[in-house]
Amino acid sequence: MNPLKYSLLCEDEATRITISILFERMLAGLASCTFDNTYFKQFRCSNNKDVLKALPQASAYIVLPKYNLDLLLAGIDYDDRNRDKFEEELTKLYSKVDKVAKDKTVIFFPVQAIEHWIHFLQHKIEKPSSTKNISDQVEGTNRKELKLKVYKDSLDKAALVEEIISKGDIDWLTERSKSFRKFREQVINFTNIFTK
Repeated sequence: MNPLKYSLLCEDEATRITISILFERMLAGLASCTFDNTYFKQFRCSNNKDVLKALPQASAYIVLPKYNLDLLLAGIDYDDRNRDKFEEELTKLYSKVDKVAKDKTVIFFPVQAIEHWIHFLQHKIEKPSSTKNISDQVEGTNRKELKLKVYKDSLDKAALVEEIISKGDIDWLTERSKSFRKFREQVINFTNIFTK
């Protein structure tokens, strides 16, 4: 199994937990993943403006000997952007990636926020026999309202997110969320090249 060193450029702790667990679950049996926390701390962001500002330099740094990452997972919440322009908005994000890191960067862009992906998985855990397509319902729910649904009265949000993401049905999420499906396709494409 190939060792794979990666890190994240993202908005918050829920995103870091969600993406790192989902990513490592997707690569289980294909690569031995190591998360570079030093890189993550160096480029720690607290909102999407920070991520967008840091992306050009942060992506260029992944090839430096200090980091030497195999992959950078970078992303922001889609927020209130027009869902019909998802591919166009994703292309804009990729245009900010430094040219030395283009083939070592995968961008995730959850519609509307990372909590939407978490809620899809949470819904399936709570209603395992459900076959209802809830995509429009979930992705159409405003971020604040959805965060209340996800976190409820949880005192330890990080632990709740970790539990949901660790147990969640990734295939089901792939079927329901266009933005997650795109992320997974990009991870698969990267993995196919990386593991050759």
